Amino acid sequence: MVTMNPAGTPDELARMISRLYEEHERAAFPDRLRAEEPSGVNLVLVDARLAGCVATWQASGGRPDAAQGVIVRECLDDLDRVLHRLTDGHEQLYARRLHELAQLLVRSGDCGSAECEHPDQLPGGVPAVRDRDVEGAGHVQVVEQPMNHRAARGR
Repeated sequence: MVTMNPAGTPDELARMISRLYEEHERAAFPDRLRAEEPSGVNLVLVDARLAGCVATWQASGGRPDAAQGVIVRECLDDLDRVLHRLTDGHEQLYARRLHELAQLLVRSGDCGSAECEHPDQLPGGVPAVRDRDVEGAGHVQVVEQPMNHRAARGR
C-alpha cells in the first residue's frame, strides 16, 4: 500500500493515486462483501463509485470537480463506518486501500477550499441532493430550478 506524504507535490500525489489505483485494480474483491453490507455499507458500490471518481480524476488531468469531491467524501464516510467492523485481513486491506485512495483524491482536489467546505452545494450555490435508492447506492443529483424571469418580475 502507498504511504501518504503530506508534503508531496501535485505530481507526487498524482503518481501515488495512480500507483494505488493500479494496485487496487489487481486485488480481488472480498467474496463475503459481495453479499453482505457491514454497517449498512455496500462496498461493491463504494468501490464502483471511487473507480468512477478515479476515472474522472484521470480524464481531467488530476483535478476532480466539486461533484466528484462530494462523492469521494460520501465514500470516505461509508468507509469510516465500516472499517472497524471488518475482521478478515483481506477485507480490511481492501477497505483500507479504498480509504487511502479516497483520502488522496480529496487531497488532489484541495477539498479544504471554500467550494468543498459546503458539501451540500456545488460551485455557484447549486444544491447537491444526496439520494439513496433501495439498495443504498448513493449518488449526487444537481437540482436545477429554472427561473421564470417574467413571473419573477411580476408580469
